[in-house]
Amino acid sequence: MSRIVGIVFVLLGLAGCSPEGQGSLERSPCGDPFLDNAHCGSCDVICPASAQCVAGSCVCPDESTLCGGVCADLSADPQHCGQCDRGCEAGVACQEGRCGCGPDRQLCGGRCIDVRSHADHCGACDTPRELGARCAGSQCQCRQGFEVCEGACTSLQLDPDNCGACGRVCGEGTVCVEGQCGCPRGDQELCGGQCVGVRRSVEHCGACDRACPDGASCQEGECFCSSRLPDVCEGRCVDKDEDRAHCGGCGVECGPEEGCVQGRCRCPFGRSACQGACVDLTRDLAHCGGCGVECGPGQACCNGECEGECEAPSVALECAEGTEVDQDVLLDERFDLHRLEFSLPEGVTSFMLVPATGGRGMVWSSLQGPSGGLNMFEEYGFANANAFLLGDPLPLLVPQAPQFAEVVAPGRYVVELGAHEPFCHALITKSGPGARLDLQLYLVGVSGLSADRALDDVGVQASVEVLADILAPLGVVVQVIGARDVAEDDATRFRVIRTLEGVKSLVALSEAPGESADARLTVNVFFIDHFAIPGGNILGISAGIPGAASLHGTAGSGVVVSGDLLDDPPLAGQVMAHEIGHFLGLFHSSEIGGGGFDPLSDTPQCPGSLWSNPGRCPDVSHLMFPFVSPASQRISEEQAAVLHANPLIK
Repeated sequence: MSRIVGIVFVLLGLAGCSPEGQGSLERSPCGDPFLDNAHCGSCDVICPASAQCVAGSCVCPDESTLCGGVCADLSADPQHCGQCDRGCEAGVACQEGRCGCGPDRQLCGGRCIDVRSHADHCGACDTPRELGARCAGSQCQCRQGFEVCEGACTSLQLDPDNCGACGRVCGEGTVCVEGQCGCPRGDQELCGGQCVGVRRSVEHCGACDRACPDGASCQEGECFCSSRLPDVCEGRCVDKDEDRAHCGGCGVECGPEEGCVQGRCRCPFGRSACQGACVDLTRDLAHCGGCGVECGPGQACCNGECEGECEAPSVALECAEGTEVDQDVLLDERFDLHRLEFSLPEGVTSFMLVPATGGRGMVWSSLQGPSGGLNMFEEYGFANANAFLLGDPLPLLVPQAPQFAEVVAPGRYVVELGAHEPFCHALITKSGPGARLDLQLYLVGVSGLSADRALDDVGVQASVEVLADILAPLGVVVQVIGARDVAEDDATRFRVIRTLEGVKSLVALSEAPGESADARLTVNVFFIDHFAIPGGNILGISAGIPGAASLHGTAGSGVVVSGDLLDDPPLAGQVMAHEIGHFLGLFHSSEIGGGGFDPLSDTPQCPGSLWSNPGRCPDVSHLMFPFVSPASQRISEEQAAVLHANPLIK
């Protein structure tokens, strides 16, 4: 039985796998060897997916050829190009049985590339497109509105490095707008390739290359010099009131020794111009009392008179050599600190020190004497009121309040003050109270009134009598020593005073009534037509608290009163008394609104709560109440002491 089984298995194997088997043969255990794709002609022959088993053989469709178990198109298959197993290089196509690239393609780096649109092979191998471009039709193309500049697509309308054309570079800070270099802000202009804010640029103010003068600022496209240097001369801001090279007008130059004061070339204070030099007419032997007046042999020039020997004057005017400058110490940003030394003899009860430079400005710092000192910024700070009112000269009265009387003692004094330059100074001493006040009147465009008629004018006489009545309780007699008319052009200029500077300019026209110490101690009273200063109904103004005793022709040399008050003598006399009170050293008893008070202890103070009705103020009846009325005539004991301390009451 075992032999029979073995024979059967052999027969089955031969019958199922015979290559010569026909359809008429019995089916093999693997299926139909003539038609089965999984066992085509043999149990282990599998036809490719695209082939069919036909008569025991795998047959590829169409023109494909069976190559290694796959149907390959020998005309296009890069693995079997032209014949089985003949492959093309990587990336190379097979065309018509040959390895190669098709139309519009090139073999680039072993690959067939469509050079019509490839970014790295645009139109040809290794031809990259420009930055920002695209490859189309074998050419690099920038998008609409862009051009190729140095290998990159750029907008000639917006690119600041290629503005309007390749290579046209806009300046730093500029932008490219519509192919033109411009500025990012509307308030800027393109000046010299740079964006400039022409509203504020001093080099391009309002427009390119429109430069402002030196020292000016540019505001909203207009050049403005500062209030300190308000004028323009030779391309720079200057003050024609002070500039020696442009004094009163551009190109008007003062002499070597002259300064420019209020627009006029003047010699240093205390000196006069003679033959191109500044001289002291009170002492100069070649110009004694006037230019060219020469004293004879053996004579001296004494107060402008040629005499054999000069007596020591009681009012000495010293210049420059009496000051010591500490160049290393600054009082503030404007001034150098100057030191002045002087001595007082026995019997002096008060003194006035009047330094002057001719208009440059000064400020007190301190005074040290044998019995004590004064700090001009603290307990005696009111003395610096003149630094703001006048600036120059800078009268100092000691004591200007009775509580400081003990500072005055015989011995050596050192005073410190800030000034732009060395100065002249007058020292006037006084021993005990005085009994006479001298006035010199000036007529400045007052309608119907001139100097030759002033002393006989009813209004003037009645006004002076009111002043005299107010001062009479102090034991002081008022005396008018003369009247003068100012020059016609000055009368026209100052007939109406519109600014505080106008007051200072007017009183600077004063002249000493004589060279003696007694004559120089005279108060100048200027009558103008009226005031037109904004901000209040001004009736009178004093040039200084106190004014410059004994010095004439300065910004602190007098008081100014409205001449239209002469029709109301009681009020005119009251105003004269009030302003002369300031000139002798008295402050308002209370400032308007209660913002300040005088340094005296026996004058009432009006607090801010009462100023809605000033008539309720406790000091309304005092002479120095800020609202003047005929009822305001009272002078306190301490106010009287200050008035008697002033050397102008002789």
